[in-house]
Amino acid sequence: MGSFRYSNYNYNILTALTDKQLGKSWKDIIDDEIFSKAGMTRSSAYISKAQNLGWSIAHPHDTFGLNKPKLVNSERLKTDATMQSAGGVIMSAGDAVKWLEFMVEDGRIGGHQVFSKEAVVSTVRPYVKVNKKYGKYERNHYGLGWYIGKYEKDVLIHHFGGFSGARSHVSFMPDRKIGVAVFINDSEVGNPLADVIANYIYDSLIEENDAEENYKDSLEEAIKRRQVAKERLAASKARLANRPSTLSLPLDKYVGKYSSIFGESIAVEVNNGKLHFVEGDFSTPTTPYTKAESVRFNHISGLPMVMKFSLDQNGDVYQLLLVDEIYKRERLD
Repeated sequence: MGSFRYSNYNYNILTALTDKQLGKSWKDIIDDEIFSKAGMTRSSAYISKAQNLGWSIAHPHDTFGLNKPKLVNSERLKTDATMQSAGGVIMSAGDAVKWLEFMVEDGRIGGHQVFSKEAVVSTVRPYVKVNKKYGKYERNHYGLGWYIGKYEKDVLIHHFGGFSGARSHVSFMPDRKIGVAVFINDSEVGNPLADVIANYIYDSLIEENDAEENYKDSLEEAIKRRQVAKERLAASKARLANRPSTLSLPLDKYVGKYSSIFGESIAVEVNNGKLHFVEGDFSTPTTPYTKAESVRFNHISGLPMVMKFSLDQNGDVYQLLLVDEIYKRERLD
């Protein structure tokens, strides 16, 4: 087995290849080959489809440090352009049950073999070692989109997801043939609660686990973590506000369109005296970072990221580095 390092870009690379090879978008493939066959009528990789059909869509919220929830900034709302293959699917609770059913039942739904048993089983084979922990979950191996590990004494197949204003927990215990899906439209306070709720359900179904006591302890721990995180956030904002710029050139010298070897493009613009990171419909201001020729910004996922510019021998910007990926600046000559 090889070494393991999770990256969203790996999914993006895969679907870039399949889109070209098959002449069909991955979004349409999963709709035709999975959602339609499984009878999942409220699942899609297109936000526009959900909107046009009038589906009930849970709007993402920001609750961190607030007395009451508020909607996330509009630029962080998902659009078709930002629904990418590492986290670009919306799904109803009812459809999540069908998804878990055919995973637990090796491709069967309602007793009927809808998907090939071999295809479903192949996704949970251990391909690489992980040997890490995530909260109370062991992660021993990674399959095809699934972590294989344990919760308490039981094998747990799982994968979670997060985005600005959204958090998901999807898991199942193959030996017990039970599964849990928890979707929360908040990625901050709700982030640990998704797992707390899932654990409570599993503990309630597994009689040897003390569900009520575990649930109480987990809630108290989540509250403590929230308070610590609020204090760190306040300190971080104060520190960032006083951080000097490390850019050596006028801001307009960094403006341009940058492309990676995978065909992905991002842009850098100047708005209201600040550099902005632009990706598709998403635009966000940057703040100074500690390393030379670098800026910091909050990605559409809500995570902080760093963008480092490279200068050539003439002192001109020719590329930038973003999450270990190099983007070459496009010349407009």
